[in-house]
Amino acid sequence: YKRTEVIGNNIKMLMPDPHFSRHDQYMKNYVDTGEKKIIGINREVQAKRKDDSVFPIELSVNEIILGRRRLFGGVIRDITERKHMEVMKDEFISTVNHELRTPLTSIQGSLGLLKMKLVNKLDDKAKRLLDISYASCERLAALVNDILDTQKMAAGKIDYNIEEIEICSLVRDVVDQVLSYAKEHEVTLKVKEEIENVYCKIDKHRFNQALTNLISNAAKFSPRNGEVVISISKENNKVVKISVSDKGLGMPKSFEEKIFQKFAQ
Repeated sequence: YKRTEVIGNNIKMLMPDPHFSRHDQYMKNYVDTGEKKIIGINREVQAKRKDDSVFPIELSVNEIILGRRRLFGGVIRDITERKHMEVMKDEFISTVNHELRTPLTSIQGSLGLLKMKLVNKLDDKAKRLLDISYASCERLAALVNDILDTQKMAAGKIDYNIEEIEICSLVRDVVDQVLSYAKEHEVTLKVKEEIENVYCKIDKHRFNQALTNLISNAAKFSPRNGEVVISISKENNKVVKISVSDKGLGMPKSFEEKIFQKFAQ
């Protein structure tokens, strides 16, 4: 619409049915009863263009009191692109569920069978490699489940499985899993333990996920023949601090506020 086509007209001209027919009654009900069904609430509804095509919007209606005058202000945001992204996300999740889970389950089962059958036939190095492969497969399976749970994550409803775990051995296990990746980048991993025999209340899977990402990033951006140091220390009687240090270029100050945004690189 042009400005001249809408100014002075009832806002309902931008609404498809049934909202077009009910809009005036919605407002009358609020004025008569004070019950807020649409006022002060963000809602996803549909809007109508001049050519009668319909598209999704986010609508926010607020009340403004100016002296004795009661005004209503509405903000409409076109969310067509957001809805398109949601469809793509759902399709991606469906693909992960069908195309990745099945072979992953098969690999994990095969590795588990090898562990059982060859337990007494492998040397220590081969056993260790098999254990690392199986543990990495388990972690990947857990990550796939996380992808399939993105709706829960978005709603802040992630489940945590808190256990008391000896922290130094857990860190060493994670380092072992990333060791081959560090070697590919010609980087050495060094664990610096300033404490011993300390137990922490922690979600093992979430901790592994975070520490693996930190160490692999440090290795990826370290100079050749560089060293990544993973330090375990005590902050006080209740807090253990784990830090990952590298000699890479670091990141620009301007990027720091984006570090924890989804998919930021």
